[in-house]
Amino acid sequence: MGCPAVLKARRALVILIRAPAVTYNVVVNCNRVSTDEEAARSFRKVLLKAHPGHGGNTVDTGWVNDARAAWHTCEEVV
Repeated sequence: MGCPAVLKARRALVILIRAPAVTYNVVVNCNRVSTDEEAARSFRKVLLKAHPGHGGNTVDTGWVNDARAAWHTCEEVV
């Protein structure tokens, strides 16, 4: 089992990925016990749809980028 900080960060990442995924009708196979690769794949799918150049808005893109920054910060700590 991983570090509690990592689990909290992963849970937060999944929540931040799923919120815009519902908005943009993106099917993601990501939950709090997903591997890093599955989370990254879901992240990229949502980011492509949420990007302002692809019909998204800047607020949703900001959420997704904040999730990425939090995840990288947590990885550096561990």
